[in-house]
Amino acid sequence: MRKNVKFAAVVFLGLSVMTSCVSKKKYAELEAQKMELNNKLDQAKSDISDLKSANQDLESQASKLKGQVTDLSSTLDQTKTRVQVVESERNAAVNKIKTIKDEIADVLLEDENIDLEEKDGKLYITLGDDILYNFGSANVSSAGKEVIGSVGNILKAHSDVKVIIESHTDNKMIKDGAAYRDNWDLSVARSANVVRTLVKNGVEPGQLLAAGKGEFDPVVKGDNLSIDELKPNRRTEFIILPDVRPLISISKNINP
Repeated sequence: MRKNVKFAAVVFLGLSVMTSCVSKKKYAELEAQKMELNNKLDQAKSDISDLKSANQDLESQASKLKGQVTDLSSTLDQTKTRVQVVESERNAAVNKIKTIKDEIADVLLEDENIDLEEKDGKLYITLGDDILYNFGSANVSSAGKEVIGSVGNILKAHSDVKVIIESHTDNKMIKDGAAYRDNWDLSVARSANVVRTLVKNGVEPGQLLAAGKGEFDPVVKGDNLSIDELKPNRRTEFIILPDVRPLISISKNINP
């Protein structure tokens, strides 16, 4: 009997020790797992905080970008409107030149020494010098005054355009003792007399500009050419320019 009790006590003690050992090991494992989970939780909290901060930064940047997009959109709309105005003004200027060309074509007689040409937004009326002057003279002839009067009547109706009167000569030397020192002097005098004739016909002086290029812008070039061969060089050009001030003003606003 005593042996049995003693054996049972030993068995119970052994089981108690084993149970105690297992419990401590399991506890240590659980503690390690808990610490690992806590570390992961702390890291997750830190990551969430970082993400929240990054999200706030992104939201702030998105707000700024949205404002910039709104500003750019507004600027683009304004620019489109100004471009449309520029196009409208440009078309008006082109139409003005075409209108004047048609009106002048109706009053000028067909002549091989009269040419009308639109170029670079300007209208060029080219008259041979034999239409306006006597050879070697700057005085406007009677026939020339009629032609200038016809053109002047049209220019009076278009007071917003500018007109450059530009005279050209050939390269034949002026004789000593002549009224003009050289071809440049002659060309300037011719342009000035055309301007005076236009003013007498009612064209505003502020519309007009007199210029002379002498022999320095020839149509035909070459040495030892005859007077007849040089005829295209002896000419007076009416260069009609539309009023481009509105275009300049608008362009400055588009590109400040």
